[in-house]
Amino acid sequence: MKKIICLLMLISLVIPFNVTYAQNSYIHKESIGKSTTPSVIKKEAFAFYPISSWVGKRFIFLPSPKSLQKSGYQSFKGGDGEYGHPSYNKYVGRIAKVVSVNKEQSLYNVQFVMEDDGHRLTATAYSENIWDIALIADIDNARSKWLDKTLWYAGNKLVTYNEDTEKFGSVNVKKYLPVKVTDIVLGWFEHQPIRFILQTSSGKEGFRDINLSGTNTSNRLRDNVRFKDYFLTKDPRKTYKWPDKVWSSIERESVFIGMTAKQARMGWGKPKTINKTTSNNTISEQWVYSSGSYLYFENGVLTTIQN
Repeated sequence: MKKIICLLMLISLVIPFNVTYAQNSYIHKESIGKSTTPSVIKKEAFAFYPISSWVGKRFIFLPSPKSLQKSGYQSFKGGDGEYGHPSYNKYVGRIAKVVSVNKEQSLYNVQFVMEDDGHRLTATAYSENIWDIALIADIDNARSKWLDKTLWYAGNKLVTYNEDTEKFGSVNVKKYLPVKVTDIVLGWFEHQPIRFILQTSSGKEGFRDINLSGTNTSNRLRDNVRFKDYFLTKDPRKTYKWPDKVWSSIERESVFIGMTAKQARMGWGKPKTINKTTSNNTISEQWVYSSGSYLYFENGVLTTIQN
């Protein structure tokens, strides 16, 4: 009984204080100013992870063309194959988690544990990337986001592959026409590890390998073959109400004088470099392409084409 009385007395003391605090006009009870850091930070779906942050990340062993399978996974040690490399048939498609990352001079030694049997492997990264593995979150997120969806393809060819003959081919398509994503699977190489299998409205089928997050890709290749360079998620003809002449030119991958920079980029694609000059009220740009061609713009309008 004494404990109950003491508890009631304590509550009677606390409640008036709380009420007084809540009603006190001299006390500011909320944040002041706009916070630069949100209370909950949502990591983007295809975030880049540098190798130093790989501990706890899950990677999957990539498939290879038949001609490369006999070599196994040469970046790894501790396997059952030749020279201690994991053999292809035993490890392809299996998942391993990173348990440690140690830097020695310019190299990284990375230790993995296989999720299914606990076996440990080690790998050496020479350019902050390891051959023949991919971040499994990339393919999981891609399948969740785009499988069975329609995208608008920015290329003019889809790649084909005959497994029996190991021969590559291609099918021609018009730029920015819709394609259906019929499957998303693993590609063959760590710098473009996610394969989008695509079908046109006319039934043509092929694939495009994509680099989604840039994780486990060398600095030199990290910004190449990105999703945004090859796909749009909305019909551009509805987004950009351009004349038929413009769209016809874009579909043929051609440009003409008077195009805007946006139109020219959709026609010829991303330039290798852009050289920009500003003078008085004029902004001049030179777009340099790997083919040796140049485009020149003044205030965002194409003025010169040099092939």
